[in-house]
Amino acid sequence: KGNVVIDFKFPYKGNKLSDFVFKHGRCIVSYKVDNEHQRLGVIDTLGNWIIKPQYTDIELYDNYAVVSEPYKFKKMLDYEGNVLQDNIIDDIGNLTYTKSYWNTQTGEAMDANIINDNFKYYTVSGYYGLMDSDGHFITPPLYSDIEGVTPTVFRASVGGDSWYSSNYVLIDAKGHVLQQGGR
Repeated sequence: KGNVVIDFKFPYKGNKLSDFVFKHGRCIVSYKVDNEHQRLGVIDTLGNWIIKPQYTDIELYDNYAVVSEPYKFKKMLDYEGNVLQDNIIDDIGNLTYTKSYWNTQTGEAMDANIINDNFKYYTVSGYYGLMDSDGHFITPPLYSDIEGVTPTVFRASVGGDSWYSSNYVLIDAKGHVLQQGGR
């Protein structure tokens, strides 16, 4: 009928404009926490919070939502706010390291990339963490990249775009920082 049901009081955070459309009676909206921070939540068609605004990213599905916070695992929530699944990861991949050897046939020094069967990287919202091959998390997803240096030492970029970042740490197989490098 054209009557206002919910006053538009939610600032635009930069998420997709299609998120501001109600789907299945729910809509992702932004809430200004303070002068510098906004968080996303989900409201119903009356403007009531279904999922409180404390997340940096939300993906809506028919019966659940996947929510994200910086440097933390994604979670799957139902629309009453109950956690259905913790620790959702985006990707798991193999780590390699370089092993140098002497080619006896050619007399040249050679390098070979060796797949590390004991460790893997995983990603959550674009951040990398280290895990063992049994799926146990060794580090939280804090890094912008992780590469193998040896079978038990890893170079993790901190705040950079890649392995070539000048800000990095060397971590051991238990996640302990061995050395800090860069700026």
